Amino acid sequence: MSVHKDSRTGLYYVKHLNKTYRGFEKKSDAKNYESRLQLNEIDQITNLSISTLANDFLEDYKLNRTITTYISTKAIINNYILKFFDNKRVQKINELDCRNFKNFLATTNLSSKTKNHIISVLKMVFHHAKVYYKLNDDPTYVIEPFNKTFEEKIAQRERGKNIWTNEEFNKFIECVERPDYKMFFIIMYFTGLRIGEMQALKWEDYENGYITVNKEFNERTEVHHGELKEPKTANSYRDVALGHNIDKLLSDYKESQRKKYGYIDNNWFIFGRVDVFHRTTINRIKEQSIKLAGVKYITNHQFRHSHASNLICNSDTNIVAVSQRLGHSDTSITLSTYTHLLPKMEEKVSSYIDEVSSDLVQKVCF
Repeated sequence: MSVHKDSRTGLYYVKHLNKTYRGFEKKSDAKNYESRLQLNEIDQITNLSISTLANDFLEDYKLNRTITTYISTKAIINNYILKFFDNKRVQKINELDCRNFKNFLATTNLSSKTKNHIISVLKMVFHHAKVYYKLNDDPTYVIEPFNKTFEEKIAQRERGKNIWTNEEFNKFIECVERPDYKMFFIIMYFTGLRIGEMQALKWEDYENGYITVNKEFNERTEVHHGELKEPKTANSYRDVALGHNIDKLLSDYKESQRKKYGYIDNNWFIFGRVDVFHRTTINRIKEQSIKLAGVKYITNHQFRHSHASNLICNSDTNIVAVSQRLGHSDTSITLSTYTHLLPKMEEKVSSYIDEVSSDLVQKVCF
């Protein structure tokens, strides 16, 4: 906050919280007004409750986030932050309260990842208070993140192994009776597309053996039937090659749809026509078919892991190509996700070393 003189008009003005108050003939008048603003500012932060702050934070947060992220963050604030601090005034929340909040989270059955996300939301709320309400001291600095438990590390490693081989997928797909869902699962398994990307595919996105990924379908919205949105990251915009066999299957499926409806509108969804396949039905058909096939259960996202794992282990595709196909923003994401596959890759490395060193063994003597 400061008082300035306008050289053009000769009048004084006050700058406060990115706002300008003009028209003061005397500097003393501007100073007095500045003092009143400071008093109001002090009163504002003194009386500010955590619930009022959180609601103001959410209104600002909503402007630059997806509706899914906003809904998730709002639930965290309501279910954990406001529940614990019980509408306490922001200035009354101290380091001890923050330590007790972490202790409160420690008593829950939430994963370390979820607990740390809740902590990050609390820190964002207090940062909002520093920026917009001039809060001087942020007590959340004392909260350190939770470390993963040993059980969580083992579970994460095991989840990465929960994928299908091609043989398991073939058993599964034989048990999917509906042709449209059979095609859906084939494309998902052989492209590694995310479930939302699969739902959003339109016929205009399919051409010359490639599928263009340029949108996602988001079911968790304030709109009852869901909505299309931009892909997850800039790298999620990509063209995915189907290969000759899968391209022929999708082309044949398109022709069957043309015969069924008399024509094909390029704006139709590939899976669902005028409406998308919704996840409740996708999951129901998947679970029924898994039971009939007698294969292990995998999630929709593990179709994606299965695709990537089979590429890494059973083909000569390098990690950069796999990363681009999956739409990862960085190859480090691909590597960190599929590190558990590297021991299997050692077999290929050993075979290569044996191949190139075979003559050497014959020539070198000790």
